[in-house]
Order: sequence, then C-alpha cells, then structure tokens
Amino acid sequence: MKKLVLPFLLAFLCVNTLNAFEGFRLPGTKKPHRERMYIDEEELDMTGDCFHIHVGNNEWIQTKSIHRDQRGLYTYESSIKGQEAGYEKHWKCPYCYAHWPMHTKCQNPDCPSKYI
Repeated sequence: MKKLVLPFLLAFLCVNTLNAFEGFRLPGTKKPHRERMYIDEEELDMTGDCFHIHVGNNEWIQTKSIHRDQRGLYTYESSIKGQEAGYEKHWKCPYCYAHWPMHTKCQNPDCPSKYI
C-alpha cells in the first residue's frame, strides 16, 4: 500500500506545482483570454484613484490595476477604462496634474490653468 501512495502523492504535488504557473492548464480546459499590456514605469502616473498610462502627446489611458512579472509592469487590457470603445484617452493638465477626458477643459477650480 505504501508503494502506491508515494507515487500518487508525488504526482499530485507535481500537478499542483504546475497549476501555480500561469501558462499551465490541464488538457481539455479552456485558458482564459487575458491580453497583457506592458508598461514603462516612467510612463505611469499613480495620482488620483486609478493608474494612468502615458501613450504619447500628453494622452493617457486609465487602468484599475497594475501587476508585475519577470518582464516588468503590466495591466490586463480588460481592466483598461473604455477598452470596449478602443480606450478612453485623457490628457494631463500641466498645472494641477489632474487627468481629464480628451477635448474637455480642466475642471479644477483651483487650477491656474489657461485651459479652464
């Protein structure tokens, strides 16, 4: 009986260890489709209640969560605000550093911006 339990226990531990790796899945099971968008740390702004990612020309996109792996920082495309409409872009006020939807003036009443 001991000879049967030990190989079973080792096989069980191996499968559980493989399940811990993100890319592993059991045959016949579907892998959830989650695309990653990797982020340069210098293009990340963590002011406010969410994360903002700079995409160029003072345009930013918002995300709810940031993760880290061996390759660096990333977010899932499904967690990007406005993703279903092709990403909702924002701009960052150069005076108060608040983020606003594109083509919207700065709404901060305390901002000395000429964009108000």
